[in-house]
Amino acid sequence: AYSLLGWSYTANGDYSNGYKNLIKAIELDPNLASAYINLGLWYQKQGEIEEPKENYLKSYELDPNGPVGNLAGERYNEIVTNPEVSQQ
Repeated sequence: AYSLLGWSYTANGDYSNGYKNLIKAIELDPNLASAYINLGLWYQKQGEIEEPKENYLKSYELDPNGPVGNLAGERYNEIVTNPEVSQQ
C-alpha cells in the first residue's frame, strides 16, 4: 500500500510525501519490486539519471519475468538510450 501511495503522490507532484511513502514501502519489504520502480520514477521526476537506473535495475532483478520487472526493464533501457527522458 505504501508503494502505491508513494506512486500516487509522485504522479500528482507531491514529491515529499511520495518519497516518504516509497522509503517506508522498502523498509517494510525490501524485496517489493513495485516500490523500486516507483522510486525510480520519483528520481526521474527530479531530473536524475543514475538513481532511476539503479532503482529500475533493482526492480527488474526482483521481478525479471513479471509485469513490474518488464516495465522496469523498459524504463531502464529508455534512460540508457535516451538520457533526456529523465527530464520528463
